[in-house]
Amino acid sequence: MTQEKDSAVSPVVGVMLMLVITIIIAAVVSMSAAGFLDSTSSSAGSAEVKFVGLYAAGYSLGEGFPAATNLGEGGMVFEVIGNTPLDITNLRLSGSGSVGGGGSFAVSYNTPVAPDWISSGEGGTASAGKLRSRLTQPASSVDHRIVKFGTGWSEEEKYHNLVQPGERFVVLAEYVMKSGTSYMIGFAARNTDGTTAISGAISSDGNSLITLMDMKTGKVYYSGPLTNDQAF
Repeated sequence: MTQEKDSAVSPVVGVMLMLVITIIIAAVVSMSAAGFLDSTSSSAGSAEVKFVGLYAAGYSLGEGFPAATNLGEGGMVFEVIGNTPLDITNLRLSGSGSVGGGGSFAVSYNTPVAPDWISSGEGGTASAGKLRSRLTQPASSVDHRIVKFGTGWSEEEKYHNLVQPGERFVVLAEYVMKSGTSYMIGFAARNTDGTTAISGAISSDGNSLITLMDMKTGKVYYSGPLTNDQAF
């Protein structure tokens, strides 16, 4: 009789031990995963950025812009510094000043360049007259807003969302033009039906403020005035 009771209890104890071990393993795995995610998030948020300047394709205020339509990736150029890559998919650039559209705008990685500010010959819908004496985007900028800056990139590299330390990226503007003794930089966005979602312009006269931040973490990478001597 005693042997029968012992043999009945042993399987139950074994099952309970297996259940306890399974729970412990699951808890350890869960804690490890949480720690890894926290570490990854912290690493992504620790990247640092410096403002390089306004890219005006080398056109100085002294010489002005030629009358014909000019193509170039005009916009705000930044560089990743430190040792951590930057994920640009969460970035937003905002600006405020005293010109055009209330002098304010906010564009993000997912805000493509407005097609009506890209020449019809470059995949957009803008007429040559609208773009005259302005630096506007080439066909390669269609469907993009923030891309790696410079030459020599493959298409895959240029549009990759991770920017490595020492690499630069540009927040593309719809246009850059000369306005009096400073530059005017216009930003826009359109809804799917073509109506205006965002429209604003700022000046490089020192009275406009630009801010680059991470929408996910709230981290501000750069905030400061835009001046003529920052253009190149």
